[in-house]
Amino acid sequence: ILGTTGIHADAELDIGGNTEYLLNDAPCAVLLSQRQYQPQVDRLASISTSWTQEAETRMERVPSFVRAMARMAILRYAQEKGHTVITESIVEEATTQLMPGHAEQAMGEIIHAYDRGELKRKPDGSKVMRWSDEATALLLTVKDLSLRGNLSMRAEKKARTVNSQTVETEHLQAFLDDDIATAQLQPHADAAHQPGNQSTVDMEAATKASSLQWQAAALARLMRVPEGFMRDSCKQKIEAQAITQGLKQVTLAAVEDGLAKAREAMQAQIQAQQHGRESPQQSRCPFAKTRQQSDTEDE
Repeated sequence: ILGTTGIHADAELDIGGNTEYLLNDAPCAVLLSQRQYQPQVDRLASISTSWTQEAETRMERVPSFVRAMARMAILRYAQEKGHTVITESIVEEATTQLMPGHAEQAMGEIIHAYDRGELKRKPDGSKVMRWSDEATALLLTVKDLSLRGNLSMRAEKKARTVNSQTVETEHLQAFLDDDIATAQLQPHADAAHQPGNQSTVDMEAATKASSLQWQAAALARLMRVPEGFMRDSCKQKIEAQAITQGLKQVTLAAVEDGLAKAREAMQAQIQAQQHGRESPQQSRCPFAKTRQQSDTEDE
């Protein structure tokens, strides 16, 4: 016995999608039922639970395609807590616990905190990680620039976990394996990228970057970049470009321009790596030679 199933079922349809597929593919007779099932929580709620006007208005802000599911979850939450009247505060409390995320609210809190100056702190020079010459040389043997940056952050994190102010080779060696493509160190070519030899320059750049003011729209756009190495790298590129252009404030246009250039640089790097690889030989059937020899022998 099949019918329209699921809390997302459309009342305008005669049968659900799964039912239609089974009806077409089933090798036997199928009985379709038009009965409507009402969950017990709905039956109890219709008698013992009421909604305030504010709560109903709040539910109107929920997208229509998940409103029924959200309403069911809130009803169950209210019954578990012993509430007979669902108010707007109960709706907010239930959605906070049952539907975490609230990206928009979190973004608003970040922007408000930034506007209040709570995020405008200069970096503490004593906490800047130093790199030993040996660790720097080992890091620069990694060919992939994005992987090099990721390994740099992981090595610094491992150094912090052991209360070390300097990144040593053992902190980086733990993340290297045979699958990582490495090359011989080129000191003159890579000197500008050595973290150990660039500590003073990094501090000056960090001081200049900390003096930049970020507009709320620009900060919100940056938060859309995946968290982690990618966001940090994009933020550094945007701030470096803003300093080069002599900007006092990072605008939305500056962020979009910086992200576009970051994408172009990443695309160029990917293409360079693809061109640098040797094209693999065309695969060949392992039985081709044997079959040819077999035909020769048969003749």
